[in-house]
Amino acid sequence: MQLIDELDKGDADLPNDLLNMFYERDYDAARSDRRCYLAQARSHPLASVPRVDSRTLHGLRSDKTERFVTSSLTEVHHSGSIQSAEQEDFSVQEHPNVFVPSGRTFSDDGEPVSTPEAPRTAELRRDGVSNPQVWGAVPLRNPDFVGRKQLLDQLRQRLLEPGATATLPEALHGMGGVGKTQMVVEYIYQHASEYDVVWWISAEQPAQITSSLVELAKRLGVPESTSADTAIPAVLEALRRGEPPHSRWILVFDNADRTETVRPFIPAGNGHVVITSRDSTWAGVARAVEVDLFSRAESKQLLSRRSGALTDADADRLAEALGDLPLAIEQAAAWRDQTGMQAEEYLTLLDQNRTELLETGTSSNDQLPVAAAWNVPLNRLKREHRAALQLLQVCAFFGPEPISRNLFSGVCGAPVPEALAEALSDPIKLHRAVKEISRYSLAKIDHRNNTLQLHRLVQTVLKNRLDTGEQEKMRHAVHVLLSHGDPGDPELRDNWPRYAELLPHATMSRAADGLEEPVRLLMLNLVRYLHASGDYGGARDLSHQCVEAWRAHRDETDLYMRVMARSHAAAQNRIGQSAANPVVFMSHSNADQDRFVVPITKSLERRGVRIWLDRYDMLPGHHIAGEVFEQIDNADAFIVVVSRHTPESAWVPREVDHAVKRADRDKDFRLICIRLDGVEAPAVLGNIASVKIDASLDYGDHLEKILRVIYRKPDERDLGPVPEWANT
Repeated sequence: MQLIDELDKGDADLPNDLLNMFYERDYDAARSDRRCYLAQARSHPLASVPRVDSRTLHGLRSDKTERFVTSSLTEVHHSGSIQSAEQEDFSVQEHPNVFVPSGRTFSDDGEPVSTPEAPRTAELRRDGVSNPQVWGAVPLRNPDFVGRKQLLDQLRQRLLEPGATATLPEALHGMGGVGKTQMVVEYIYQHASEYDVVWWISAEQPAQITSSLVELAKRLGVPESTSADTAIPAVLEALRRGEPPHSRWILVFDNADRTETVRPFIPAGNGHVVITSRDSTWAGVARAVEVDLFSRAESKQLLSRRSGALTDADADRLAEALGDLPLAIEQAAAWRDQTGMQAEEYLTLLDQNRTELLETGTSSNDQLPVAAAWNVPLNRLKREHRAALQLLQVCAFFGPEPISRNLFSGVCGAPVPEALAEALSDPIKLHRAVKEISRYSLAKIDHRNNTLQLHRLVQTVLKNRLDTGEQEKMRHAVHVLLSHGDPGDPELRDNWPRYAELLPHATMSRAADGLEEPVRLLMLNLVRYLHASGDYGGARDLSHQCVEAWRAHRDETDLYMRVMARSHAAAQNRIGQSAANPVVFMSHSNADQDRFVVPITKSLERRGVRIWLDRYDMLPGHHIAGEVFEQIDNADAFIVVVSRHTPESAWVPREVDHAVKRADRDKDFRLICIRLDGVEAPAVLGNIASVKIDASLDYGDHLEKILRVIYRKPDERDLGPVPEWANT
């Protein structure tokens, strides 16, 4: 069916909630029922509604009715019977829906039943209200969100206080699994119409913040948005000014667990800043709001809402057993909703899991409710759908950010367990595995963005079920999958979003420890992406991490080690930190390499200078011109060796021209010309004193002069360790 095909490809223009609900259902049944209800759908009251919120559909217990609402109504939408979003003054491209049908829901027989319009819908539809012009990366709304009214009201009151953000941001802190992120997501959707800009930032790593703010600069039309070093100050200044049409803004820094990492990126101005964190020390630098466990009433409300028939006493017993932890309550409700398991039987399983976890000591006290609740569906997957379990286990070693499902598509030969290997090579089996995961709410599935995401506590539970050897195998599998997702050209701006998605997963999975060539190439490309996008601090940190990890297994002659070390030095230079070892680009004709260039390179490296030499430092597959000019731009000095062979070289004139242009704008960049065979220096270097080497090619007497130019004050510089290869 065309509709099914569109949904499979992720091309259908549907709200997230509706897509997620559709994917949780049986495709075969959807196909069989769709046609018979299509004619009724065209005249159904919902046919005049531009988007359907899953809250309206939540009370429908009949699969037949749900398929009618999702499949048939969606087909009406694509056939043109439903009014467009523009007619209703709603935008669906920038952000998911935040509205519900006007007072309509349905009985199990599919008949419309009148219900009061939700208060937030009435508010959104008041005259003069529009949706945010800029909407970025806000997670899907939880259709089963319950409670937290007091905290939501408190947050709103604080944000509305005059000058609040100009003084301190709002920080929601609490232990993992209490629903900090879900609460802010709900606040955003409730009050989206009050803002011009709504921007969500994953703030666990500095590079994530940087890439997100660069994207925000582009979306706001900030002129200096091409590079992080210029875009970030510019976008923070634009937010501070708060000029129309972007004067009403809210930024959310999610999972901001290190205050020192996030504080430099918090804008001033009259907008709103909200932070979620597990770190209570935010109370010292922000106005803190502690998010605690559910109240017993909230736990029982969620259990009853998702689980159907449940007595108050049983709901109370379940909430007690799960410690009122929202994440565990949600999982238990989802399990009972899908299986219909009686409360008594579920409590028995929880007790068994808790006993086993305590005996093995694999979960801490704060993780115990989540581990006990999650082990119930995980044990079923182990018996009935091993590919789904193994997919979850692999995902546990990614970061807690959304994982692109493209990383799992069409992958052959990945080092994963057998059942998962079969699924990765067969799209139908992979879809079934994802469907099983979604069925029990074990991961957040976003079909519009084609991603899945695991909560960090769930990742911990999955890891704890594996022994050390199994963990290393799964981590290695993640490294291979990430390398398969490498777009291959970090200089190309169109590839930057892909690298931004890969970076947090590469960091969290410790891909820097990987020694396979594709994995090391991925890490080099990630560092090059950070360089190209202007995030020199991120490039410095990641390159240092890789060099330290590789040094334990590779010496200085290793090509990847040399290139990464130079990238680290270049990043230090760009952010004003002097590298321990200056980097020098060596321009020359290939005919001079063996007779002169390689010997003087070794001598200079023995004195602590890092020479970029294409023989040792040019990686296969790199764009030659881009790599050469990038290395000249990142070097501290430039040496050109001219000889009788130079006229035969197509590259030396281009390299000299690029270096001279850099020297014109950078007074600290040093140019050095070494003349062989009695030739004269190029005209463009006529004003620069050169070093003439006689026919013996003995450069010994000139080495100190060259070093003085490179180091300026060589006796005050730390020359660093001598590379092993330079001693050969």
